[in-house]
Amino acid sequence: MIVEDAKVKDRLVSVDLILHLYAVGWTQKQVREQYPHLSPDTVRTVFALAAKSIDDKIVYSICQSYQVC
Repeated sequence: MIVEDAKVKDRLVSVDLILHLYAVGWTQKQVREQYPHLSPDTVRTVFALAAKSIDDKIVYSICQSYQVC
């Protein structure tokens, strides 16, 4: 799954937007004030999805580089 293509709970809030907000210094409070429909669980899911995406790419890259998978 490509993180930037994912949407949160059928809303027009993309996963990459949420990650970007945190990356540029927004606090959880600021995100919740701007996007009140996002629960803390949803935000944790965003980070989990991003981590999974990175893990998948790293494993694929290692498998491809070393032909071990």
